[in-house]
Amino acid sequence: MVAECSFESHVRADQIEQQRAEGTAADFILATGDISFSGKTDEYTFAADFFDAISTASGVPKERVFCIPGNHDIDRERHKLCFLGARGSLQDQNRIDAVLAAEEDLGTLLKRQENYRHFQDSYFNGQDRGRTDDGLGYVSHLVIEDVRLAIVGLDSAWLAEGGLSDRGRLLIGERQVINALKLAQEHHDAPHIIVGMAHHPFHLLHERDRQSFFWTIGASGKRTQEAS
Repeated sequence: MVAECSFESHVRADQIEQQRAEGTAADFILATGDISFSGKTDEYTFAADFFDAISTASGVPKERVFCIPGNHDIDRERHKLCFLGARGSLQDQNRIDAVLAAEEDLGTLLKRQENYRHFQDSYFNGQDRGRTDDGLGYVSHLVIEDVRLAIVGLDSAWLAEGGLSDRGRLLIGERQVINALKLAQEHHDAPHIIVGMAHHPFHLLHERDRQSFFWTIGASGKRTQEAS
């Protein structure tokens, strides 16, 4: 069973065992972004305390708590001109693919997420998490009662600013989705189930990006069925 984060009280170990026996206890947790308020270093100290409390209350170890960034995990005071230039120029799939393949260009943009990424890498340092080739998304593999799962975390906030200005202008990037699905499906123990998560609802994505996202997911599902 999967749970989202909103635990406020401590749950006793015997209660967790009883819930698990009844099939209602959480096996893993998805934290779907906005881990901080403005992407500042000190805010992630509170985030660590929050996840400590969640892990204790749920009985789910940190290694099975999976998070992704939201627009509040962006430090908007950093690389403003780089962001504005990228927001203005990335209007077709060829340009988006070119940026996702260019480590230096994308790396400059991702410095706006630097504090979030440092927190993710340090706090969840024992987690099995493989980065996609573009460096945006990740894939984690776990087994629950003989069922193999791949947790796919997609970064929908890398070109976010927050507020109404993001509507219809956000990008996940077809390349990020392709890289993530490839990483999930080519694991030595192929998953039975792929669980994907992104912070933003699809209607906030650029129309072309939204279309390519659904096409890529659909094509991947068809290939998986044909191979099985």
